[in-house]
Amino acid sequence: MASGGASSAVVDRVYDVIIAGAGLSGLTTAMRMLEQRPQTSVLLLESSAHRIGGRILSPQGADLGPAWIWPHAQPRMMRLLRDLDQQNSSATPGQARDNDSKKNNRKPLLPLIPQESGFGGEARMRGGLGRLIEELKRRVEQDVDQEMDAKVVKIVEEQHISHRGTSGSEDVSRTSPSGAGAIETAADTGGTRPTVVAVHTADGRVFRARQVVLAFPPKKVLSDVKFAQNDGKNGLEVENNTPLNLSRHVKQQMANQPVWMGPAGKIALFYREKWWSPDALMRTQLPLPRGTGTGDSYSKIHPQHQPHAFQAYDAGSVIVDGEPMHVLVAFVALGSNNQSLLAQDYQAWTQKYVSGNGKHAETIVDNGSTAYQKLVLANVLEQLERDSKIISANKGNTLGAKPSSSYAPSPDMVTFKAWRNDTDIMPESDQNMAFPQHPHDIRGLNNEHPGRAIWFASSEAAEDWTGMLEGAVIAGELAADVVIEKLQETASDVELQEKKIQYQRRDGK
Repeated sequence: MASGGASSAVVDRVYDVIIAGAGLSGLTTAMRMLEQRPQTSVLLLESSAHRIGGRILSPQGADLGPAWIWPHAQPRMMRLLRDLDQQNSSATPGQARDNDSKKNNRKPLLPLIPQESGFGGEARMRGGLGRLIEELKRRVEQDVDQEMDAKVVKIVEEQHISHRGTSGSEDVSRTSPSGAGAIETAADTGGTRPTVVAVHTADGRVFRARQVVLAFPPKKVLSDVKFAQNDGKNGLEVENNTPLNLSRHVKQQMANQPVWMGPAGKIALFYREKWWSPDALMRTQLPLPRGTGTGDSYSKIHPQHQPHAFQAYDAGSVIVDGEPMHVLVAFVALGSNNQSLLAQDYQAWTQKYVSGNGKHAETIVDNGSTAYQKLVLANVLEQLERDSKIISANKGNTLGAKPSSSYAPSPDMVTFKAWRNDTDIMPESDQNMAFPQHPHDIRGLNNEHPGRAIWFASSEAAEDWTGMLEGAVIAGELAADVVIEKLQETASDVELQEKKIQYQRRDGK
C-alpha cells in the first residue's frame, strides 16, 4: 500500500474516504467500496506501527485471536471467502493480481477445516486467519494509501470550499496554513459548502476526507477520540459534546460495551508429538468443573489475580521451519495487573512447570513482560497436568515417555498474546478486567441524519454477530454501502450546483 503522506504534518489532498482501522472490518470496507466505485480515493489509517489485521493474529499458523467460523450460520463470511478465492482463480493471465497470485503460489482460503470434536459445526482456516488478512491486503493495496502508527485522537468536521484544479481531476480545499479550517467560504465565492472531515493523529498528522469510517471498537472511539466542529469561516474549533447526534442512550451503550477478546489472551502450545485426545480436550473446561461456565464460578475457584486457561482445543498441525508440529490452543483469563501477587506466583509456579533456563520465553510473542508470559505458560501447564488423564483418554501412547503418569509435557514452542496489553485494541478503562465478557449489540449507532459523514464499522458496531468475525464483515459491508451512497449523492449535488453557477454567470446574475 502506498504511503499517504507521512512526511508532512498536514496533507493537502482531500480523500473521498478515510478508514481508521485495518482489521477485518476496515479491509472489508475498503474492498467493497472499490468494487462498487473503483475511482474512490481511500486512505487507510492503522494505529499499530508494525502490522495490520486488528485482533486477527496467526504467528506460525496458530490463531491467537479469533479462530472459528460457523459455515452454516455465517453467510457473509463464507461469501467473502468464496469471492476472494474466485477472484484469484478467474483472473486472466495479463492481470496484475493474477501475476501476483502465481508469484506467491497462494493456496485457496476454502475449504475450511472442521474443528475436531467441535460443539456446533465450527471450523478453522488452514494456516490461520492471518491468511485472510493477507488476501484482503493484496486485493486493495494497489488502490489505497495507507499510514501506519496513525492513532486517531481527534476528528473535526469542517466547512470547506471545493475548487476544480486546472486538470479537473482532483478537488482542492483551501485551508489555513495550519490546516485548522477554511479561509474562504461559499458566501465569498458563490460555491458550495460541503463538509470535510479532518482526522488528527497522536503524532500531529492531519488527513482530510469527505467521509470517514471508524473501523475500531465504539468504546475505544468514545474513550480515545475527541470530536469538534469548525464553521469554515474563522478557523475556530468548537468541541462537539454530542458527536454524530448520538443519543445519551447510545453513548451509554458504547461506554458499557465490552471489547471482545480485550481482557483475554490466547496461548498456543506446539508439540512434535501429539499427546492429547481432541475430543477429551474440547470437553474439558479449564479451570472450571463440569456444568459451570460463568465468571462467578471462575472467581470462586481461583483468585482473580491469577491467569488461567478457561477453554482449550486442538488446533491441528502446522509446519514450522519445515518440521510438522501439533498445536494445542487455550483461551486465557489474564487475571489482574497486581504485580506483587503475580511475582509471588511466578516464583512458585515457574520453578515447577517451566524449564529453569526459560527457553520458552524467546518463542513467545506478546507485548507483556517475559515474567508474565512464563507465568501464563506455567499456569496452563499446571492445569493440563491436573487434567491430562482426562484429556489423553482413549489415546494410545498418550504421554510419550510417561504414558501412565498425569504429566503434561512442556511444549517445544509457544506463542502467546495478551490482548489486554495491546493499547491499539483495549480501552484503558478495561485493562483490569479479570474475565472476558461478550459484547452486546448497540442499536442506533449508524442512524442517518442530514450531512452525516462519520460512520462506525468493527465487529462491535454490528447489530448481528456482534464481536464475531461475521459481525466484522457485516459492519464493513454496511459502512461501505452507506459511504458509496453518500459520495454519489455529493457528486450529484456538486455537479448541479456547478451548473447553476455557470448559468448564473452566463445570464449575468
